[in-house]
Formats: sequence, C-alpha cells, structure tokens
Amino acid sequence: LKMDSKPTAPVTLAMRCNEQCGGEVDISQQLAQLPLGQWQQVQIALSCFTQQGLELAQVAVPLEISTTGTLQLSFSSLSLQSKPAASAVKLSCDKP
Repeated sequence: LKMDSKPTAPVTLAMRCNEQCGGEVDISQQLAQLPLGQWQQVQIALSCFTQQGLELAQVAVPLEISTTGTLQLSFSSLSLQSKPAASAVKLSCDKP
C-alpha cells in the first residue's frame, strides 16, 4: 500500500458476505500516520471482522475501503495470509 494523499475524513476498511454479514474497522488514524509516497506492507487480523459477524466461508467482498472525504491509495497486491511478514505495519481494530 502506498498513501498518495492523506485522508480528509474517516476511513473504513470492511469485509462483507452480504448486507447482514460482515465487519468493518475505522483505520483513519492509522492511515494518517503512514508516510506519503512510500510503499508499506500492512496487515489486519481477520478476527477484527469475524468478531463482528463475518463468516469467512461466505465472503463476497474481501476488501472495501470507504470515506466521505478524499483519499488516494495505490496497491501493488492484495492477499489474505495466515502469516504476514514480520515487517508489516499492523492495523489495529482496537478502539483508541
């Protein structure tokens, strides 16, 4: 992930199976701390979503990023991994 511009409003990362199944995490503050123009490997635990009702066997939308403001991100690849790289920036689902 490379942040090309900082978010101007809250940013939500979500995974969904349908309208009643899914989970979302506000990642605004964590994104705002990433450096501009530098590639970063980031990770977030799947449990952040399953704790909110996401059923992994039924995922229809594996990645949804939304904001009412502006934000520009670049991606080189996306994947679900059981063991991400130790150097990855860990996005937290804990409330600040």
